[in-house]
Amino acid sequence: MIIMTNLIVVVVLGPPRFPITPPGEVIGFLKKETILQCGVVGYPTPEIKWNRSPPSPLPQGRSIVRNSSLYINNTEDGDKGIYICTAPNKHGMIIHGTYLKVQSVGKPYHTFCGQRIMLTFTNMNAVSRISVFPLEA
Repeated sequence: MIIMTNLIVVVVLGPPRFPITPPGEVIGFLKKETILQCGVVGYPTPEIKWNRSPPSPLPQGRSIVRNSSLYINNTEDGDKGIYICTAPNKHGMIIHGTYLKVQSVGKPYHTFCGQRIMLTFTNMNAVSRISVFPLEA
């Protein structure tokens, strides 16, 4: 018995598009890594390029493009501004701008609440509170 199989490959050509729209604003924290995303699909695969607007260099020695995202290490206040992701292929081009806002990481502070101490941490747009009770001797 002879079994024959055929393999058919269907290639759909298409212009670049965002399956999920990248954010319009990203908050980066001083001295931390910041990631700006540009998740683009299309065929042939679009070539991703990142620029700043108005034109200025990407952070020198601290930025790298990996998997279409821009990684900025050791984020500085001067990194804030608009970053443009451009993704062309032979069927079209798509562009998206993201505003990078840079903030400092909040320092913890404490308050006394009767017999306990309340520690409050502000970090990454979240507030965490921890109650500490003194040990009895």
